[in-house]
Amino acid sequence: MANNTIKMKNLLTLESKKTPIVSIVMPLSPKIDDSVSDKTQLNSLITDAKAAYLKQYPSKDWPKYEQQLQQLLQTETLGNDVSQGLALYVSPDDMQAFRLNYPVDTGFAVSETMQVLPLMKDYQFTLAYNLIIARKDTFRLFQIKDRTITEIDDPNMPKTLTGTLGEDLIGGKQKQKSTGTGRGTTLNAHNPKEETVRNDQGRFFKAIDEYVRINFTNKDHLPVVLAALVAEDGEFRKVSQNPLLSKDIKVNKIPSMKTSHQEILNIVRSINQQFNAASIKELASRYDAQTGAKKTLTDIHKIVDAAVSGQVDTLFIKRDAYIPEKDTANIQYDMHNAEGHPSNALNDLAITVSGFDGPVYILDEADMPVKNEDVAAIIRFPQTESQLNK
Repeated sequence: MANNTIKMKNLLTLESKKTPIVSIVMPLSPKIDDSVSDKTQLNSLITDAKAAYLKQYPSKDWPKYEQQLQQLLQTETLGNDVSQGLALYVSPDDMQAFRLNYPVDTGFAVSETMQVLPLMKDYQFTLAYNLIIARKDTFRLFQIKDRTITEIDDPNMPKTLTGTLGEDLIGGKQKQKSTGTGRGTTLNAHNPKEETVRNDQGRFFKAIDEYVRINFTNKDHLPVVLAALVAEDGEFRKVSQNPLLSKDIKVNKIPSMKTSHQEILNIVRSINQQFNAASIKELASRYDAQTGAKKTLTDIHKIVDAAVSGQVDTLFIKRDAYIPEKDTANIQYDMHNAEGHPSNALNDLAITVSGFDGPVYILDEADMPVKNEDVAAIIRFPQTESQLNK
């Protein structure tokens, strides 16, 4: 559930160079392979960013930015399997691109301060897991990791019930047992058909569970999510021995037999939303517990003081919240105010906390751990009585 602090620290190397940084964020088209509209949108943002840049900085340096952005426009697509947005951070000699898993609002900024809040929102929750799609008699496995969906194609997988059980398949047949001797032999049916079919399915599901557990869970330690109809979901869980099979994240709507990419994408996004909701609930519970221990703050001035000294354990910022920076020399030019305005102090606060390995969460107003506040924090040490009275 923690931020991807390593990638964030790598990004902040741009910040340390003290050169103008062009930050661009944009949603990507929900249509698969719709690269034309994405590139048209990016090209428009580049034009707007250029106009804002030239208001403040020397024109001779702009070609270094534009060359890198134009190279990106030459790529086949701007997104990938899971991404719904794109964030770009460009300095004169470096550009870093990040695919986002939520539809970010369109925007750009030109400032000596990198606009990291949209990226921090994206990296605030870990979204990596293995997805089992199980029907009565077929099995498919997908791995969702690093914003991509990869289907596992292994000849040793138990892909079908008949292929897995082979000669041991007893469903649909009635085992017969002879009684008596000679011509008087009689045949009595045992194991009704329903029971044998259920037994076959249980053995098939057990083989799937064992395959995933041995070949994936024991190696990558990622959560496992099951997508199955209600009846099969219940039967699978009866036989599962996988400790990382999620009990709370469920999908009871499975794709058609053709299983289009869009169907898988819709399932993955639904799962991602469930993971995020569970994480937000856990964060709220943790914040409440730390409030009782006098380890939370909502006063922006106290939070800033704690952040500078490395005492902020976890920072929460309301999405789209804005507190103008007091340093009027640090001006930001963007689509909201092309004439320039003070940079967002919350953006700088997020950078500071991240620099001390503190996770930062950008949450919708309804998800903030404390209502009617733009910012809140859990600190590393309890507040003293004197601090409370300041």
